[in-house]
Amino acid sequence: MPDIFISYAHVDNKPFSGLEKGWITHFVTNLQLMINSKIGRAEDYSLWQDFRLQGNTAITPEIETQVKAVQVLLVFLSPGWIASDWCKKELRLFCEAHNDVKDRIFVIELDSLQREEKPAAFHDLLGYSFWLTNEHNKIRKLGFPEPQKTDSEYFNRLIDLTSDVAQALSNFRPEIVTKTETFTPKATIYVAPVNDALYDQ
Repeated sequence: MPDIFISYAHVDNKPFSGLEKGWITHFVTNLQLMINSKIGRAEDYSLWQDFRLQGNTAITPEIETQVKAVQVLLVFLSPGWIASDWCKKELRLFCEAHNDVKDRIFVIELDSLQREEKPAAFHDLLGYSFWLTNEHNKIRKLGFPEPQKTDSEYFNRLIDLTSDVAQALSNFRPEIVTKTETFTPKATIYVAPVNDALYDQ
């Protein structure tokens, strides 16, 4: 069974302007690379994302089984997600299968949404905003349409999310151990320039 379930609206993952991959596909690829690095082995966990089903296709027994069995739910919250009965059912199935959902659900916010627009299950959760407001007070999604090397804010927020997801995995699956930064003191060599009079010495 997978450890992480990706809940998203397909409308948010449509490739933009001739690109091959959608925003969420890029995001999940980068997230996996970072989790692999944090945990140390890609084989130590698994992630489930449905690329095949589209639109209003009913949730299959396979999807129900997956979402109930996973340890962590990643929700890409957007107006499209809120409008999707399918996405809301994934959340309900996950909450029914776990009593302690607070540390198991990670909400990636793709747009600015009011508290009352969000499901009650998200009200007390720390969200990870992947949008900002520009100088004209307009909402801009970070890393859109695809992240570039210079998108430091996008990657900084992704690093924060990665650390928290990796920690959650290690909490719920003790055999997964995340790498931590440790300080190892090393010898220090100081180099000072000398003038010509001391050169021979």
